[in-house]
Amino acid sequence: MAEAEIEIQSLKERLQDADALPSDIRGYHRRTKHAPTRYALGPAFLDWTSQPSPFRRFNGAPRIELPLRDREETAPFPGPALRPAPLDRMALGLFLELGFGISAWKSYEGATWALRNNPSSGNLHPTEVYLLANAAEGLDECAALYHYAQEEHALERRAILEAPIVLPQGGFVLGLSSVPWRESWKYGERAFRYCQLDVGHAIAAAAQAGAALGWRVHLLCEPGDADIAALLGLDRPDASHRREEEHPDALLWIAADGNPSPAIDVSSLIRASRTWTGAANRLSDDHDGWPLVDRAARLCVKPRTPTLEPLSRVAPKPAFPFPLPDIGRVVRRRRSAQRMDGVARLSREAFCAMLTSTLPGGEPCMAPFPWPPRLNLLLFVHRVEGVEPGLYLLQRDAET
Repeated sequence: MAEAEIEIQSLKERLQDADALPSDIRGYHRRTKHAPTRYALGPAFLDWTSQPSPFRRFNGAPRIELPLRDREETAPFPGPALRPAPLDRMALGLFLELGFGISAWKSYEGATWALRNNPSSGNLHPTEVYLLANAAEGLDECAALYHYAQEEHALERRAILEAPIVLPQGGFVLGLSSVPWRESWKYGERAFRYCQLDVGHAIAAAAQAGAALGWRVHLLCEPGDADIAALLGLDRPDASHRREEEHPDALLWIAADGNPSPAIDVSSLIRASRTWTGAANRLSDDHDGWPLVDRAARLCVKPRTPTLEPLSRVAPKPAFPFPLPDIGRVVRRRRSAQRMDGVARLSREAFCAMLTSTLPGGEPCMAPFPWPPRLNLLLFVHRVEGVEPGLYLLQRDAET
């Protein structure tokens, strides 16, 4: 029997072994760690014929084209802008482009793919973006739920409500969800890890994009997964195809007036009468099942939880030792580091400014999170001026 056939047979046997599936999320993380003697379970090879589309579309949904404002100068990095921009179609176009839009197209040996402004593991982009907004200039005459179509840089109207105002004035709700199939196609059982990683990137990307407009981003920690799914329509039969379902991740309040988050009555928003439009496209013609990814999602279902007070600590503003470009230039030029020259050095001041940006309450990317940090950073330091090479711990939960 060929080596590839043996590996595929072993893969199927492990997938069929229900007793091997962990019973809690810690067991999932233990099982999906790479180890010196083995990789976590994933596809035996990449099946390019079943590669999922990176772009979700809702066929038949009315579309609102958004302006591209890539030639306009924005506030200096990291922001925020001194005065909040008015909430209208023009501002939404810049917010969504800087947060989640396409930054470049690349081609190699006949293949073409997009790069986006928000980071993603493997450039697979499982995260989908929705907006619930009141009637506004350039949008609909009534409040509506929209899906952001990155390739077209447009809003697809998923549902329209009966009233023009359903949210507090001065902002809108941003909804995030994940398509685990986009990650499991390449990474197998580790897909749930990457979905969580990418939604964290997405929250920070929204905060950085908001800073360019003087807007603030607040993570709404009260809604449960069922609330998010109902509000965004993820639980509807026209929202996805089998094995391409979207997992609810988070709701954010985008404060276009720059103020703290008001009380958001998610239950009344869910009950509000609305007319749905559009049906999700199919992302792949064929799929491999990864039961452990589904199990991990079920183990992490979030119920509705109490409101949390914002963190009282505010991180100091990073002191970068060089002039900073505007936010748009920084965001649109973000790329993965792939080639190190082994020569360049980083100044101690720039290194410390980078670390300061990761502290709790740090503006803008850390500011949306209302709870104390649970993650600290291990840093392999090599060529930083005035810092001895070695392994360092940044304890983000320390008081000083």
